[in-house]
Amino acid sequence: MFLNTKIKLIIFIALLFAAFLSLSATVFSAAENTVTVTQKDSKAALVKGDVLVVKLEMTAGTGYSWQVEKNDAGKLQPVGKPQFEQFKKGVAGGNGYQVFRFKAKAAGTIELKLNYLRSWEKNKAPAKTYAITVEIKNYKVSSIPIKETTYYYTLDIKYPQITGYFSETSCGKFNNIVQGYIFDQIKDFKEQAKESKNLLDTVKQPSSITFNYETKLSTGQLISAVLTGNSYYTGSAHPMDLYYTLVYDLKNNKELTLKDLFKPDSGYLNIISKYCIDYLSKQQDANSEMISAGAAPKEENYKNFYITKEGLGIIFIPYQVGSRPFGSPNVLIPYESLKDIINMEGPAGSLVK
Repeated sequence: MFLNTKIKLIIFIALLFAAFLSLSATVFSAAENTVTVTQKDSKAALVKGDVLVVKLEMTAGTGYSWQVEKNDAGKLQPVGKPQFEQFKKGVAGGNGYQVFRFKAKAAGTIELKLNYLRSWEKNKAPAKTYAITVEIKNYKVSSIPIKETTYYYTLDIKYPQITGYFSETSCGKFNNIVQGYIFDQIKDFKEQAKESKNLLDTVKQPSSITFNYETKLSTGQLISAVLTGNSYYTGSAHPMDLYYTLVYDLKNNKELTLKDLFKPDSGYLNIISKYCIDYLSKQQDANSEMISAGAAPKEENYKNFYITKEGLGIIFIPYQVGSRPFGSPNVLIPYESLKDIINMEGPAGSLVK
């Protein structure tokens, strides 16, 4: 039997479309936070920069496909071409998901609607429709300054606070942690500055404390901040460097520890320690004994950590791994060196390529 021309054409187009979907691929930044939705979801909450992944069931080889009917591309920008993801890998055709990706570009509320239809059946109602309401927020990190001068001390401090996130609880907790640290530092500083002010008659240099910060990572889920400071007390031989790091999971409202990033029983401290010791030992003025002790695989040696798009950062405080000339080494471990031990389902999973 011979199939008539129309049926042949339908089959050819359907197979061509399925093959196109299965072969099309788009490379996405590993640091982009993704929010995945399926047909059961009717709402999604994103932060500017997030990627929305929409997975809708389809059957390859039928000619049917999902097509976007309604969207505000200025706020929710399509990324690449849709892909076909099979339920069972290695099986030609069959059932699977048609996967769309959109990047949150601007704050607002968007109604996203897709229809399941055959593109050539112009006047026929879609077999299925899918609609979802997408809310996009644009949280920001603001700098809070504190300046104060007396005859025996000066303060010059800037620290981060966040506003505009979905959860005010997350904003409040992050802000309280950072502010609490800064206020504790100010309190301790003023007490010690008061004790040393009697030395001003001979030294003539008032006590001082400074702080600034750098946001190492800011995504829809994670924020990583590093506060660096310097304190000096009248009569001291030299200033003291100060460091404080905070990695916070905004979506789960939790301050993260280093352990939270890795698989259970992965031996992550041993791997991090080996990388850091190898790196530090190659630096000028390296002291192997101090490095072996200060970078040993112990939690207390790695409490000052941060994360970026590129890797895990470790800050060693003065005298931890060397004498004062060795400074405060900052070691950035690329995710490539950690990919086998990072928990891919955990908060840092989306950062690993």
